[in-house]
Amino acid sequence: MSKHTTFKIGGTADVLATPGTETELEELLRLAKVHNIPVTLLGNASNVLVLDGGIRGLVIRTTGLKYLSIVGTTLIAGAGCSLGQVALAAAEARRPRAARRGPGGLDRGAVEVQVAARRRRPALPL
Repeated sequence: MSKHTTFKIGGTADVLATPGTETELEELLRLAKVHNIPVTLLGNASNVLVLDGGIRGLVIRTTGLKYLSIVGTTLIAGAGCSLGQVALAAAEARRPRAARRGPGGLDRGAVEVQVAARRRRPALPL
C-alpha cells in the first residue's frame, strides 16, 4: 500500500482493485460478500496510515469513479472526486465569478460539502 498512500508507508493489501464504474464496484462488493472477504474502501488514500502488516482482504480504491455533474440545484459527484473538485464545482455553480478568484470561493464550497456530508445527504443542494 506504500505506493498508493500519500505518506508512502505500509504493507501490502491481499487484493487491491480500482473499479472504473459503479457496476464494477457493485460486482466487487457482491463477490466479497459471497466469499466472506473483508472490504476496505479508500479514496485518494491521503492522510491514511497503513500498518507494516498491510490490509487483509479486498481494498477498493474509488479513484476510478470520477464523475461530476450538476442537475438543476443538485451536485452529483462520484466517490473518486476530490473534495477540492467537488467544492470548486459547487462554488462555480453558485457564484461563477467568485469561484474563479481563488481560495475564497473554494473555502465556502468546501464547508458546504462538509456540512452536507455530516448530515449524510446523498447530494448537495446548491
